[in-house]
Amino acid sequence: MKPEISIVIPAYNEQENLPLLIEELVDLIKEQNWNAEIIVVNDHSADKTKIILDSWVKKNKIIQAIHRNNGEKGMGITLREGTNKARGEIIIWSMADRSDNLKTYPELVAKIKEGYDVVFASRYMPGGSSGDLDLIKAFLSKNYANLTKIILNMPVDDVTNAFRAFRKNAFQKLNLESNDFTISPEMTIKV
Repeated sequence: MKPEISIVIPAYNEQENLPLLIEELVDLIKEQNWNAEIIVVNDHSADKTKIILDSWVKKNKIIQAIHRNNGEKGMGITLREGTNKARGEIIIWSMADRSDNLKTYPELVAKIKEGYDVVFASRYMPGGSSGDLDLIKAFLSKNYANLTKIILNMPVDDVTNAFRAFRKNAFQKLNLESNDFTISPEMTIKV
């Protein structure tokens, strides 16, 4: 049966976080009674990410692995590749470092089911968190987000945050080209 929701996770040297994240996501999917898949795109990791991921794939049929060992590295490439492989109509992008709050996933999915094509999570809205960003990165990210919001007159509080949900058919219309972290603002601007 084709999944309704695909969670796409780029991973680079995430041997510490990946087992915990996958376990939490599997539990969330069961708790929400979702028909979902988890696609982890391992982007040239040099640690045990591949071994850990392959172990999870053998244990649970909803988990898929894409191992990128050749070619250019980059979050944009991994997110595009994972999203193109995703079979769900609703896609969630989430980071392997566990910086995205699992309680937010059902809220994102609910908004998509209400009829939105794209829903952006934000670190800078009330209740948001910049996670483990150091003060300088958090300052730069927040001010970039504010400046972009003003200049482009967009109702998005956090253009650089990749944590978001969207309809796959909306993604396919965007023709995203960024190979690195700039895929997040590129998608936001093109939407």
